[in-house]
Amino acid sequence: MAQCYQTKQMLKKELQKLDDKYNALKQGRQEKLLKTLEKNSNEHTVMTQEDLAVFIDRIVVKKDKIEVDTIDDQKCELLSKSD
Repeated sequence: MAQCYQTKQMLKKELQKLDDKYNALKQGRQEKLLKTLEKNSNEHTVMTQEDLAVFIDRIVVKKDKIEVDTIDDQKCELLSKSD
């Protein structure tokens, strides 16, 4: 039982390290994209799905609209076209 507990603790620490590393990479990517957008503010900038994903926390698709929550707690609703 003690060995299982130690293994669990070791895995939790390893998972936390990976989570911290992921968050640092994500933060770096966000900063890089923001700098690029600021630099090219007068130009049309094309962003990939992966580029946009670093700013989106959650997307909820409903029958009549799509709700997008960003990482800075902003919300956006996109209404579907009515037939």
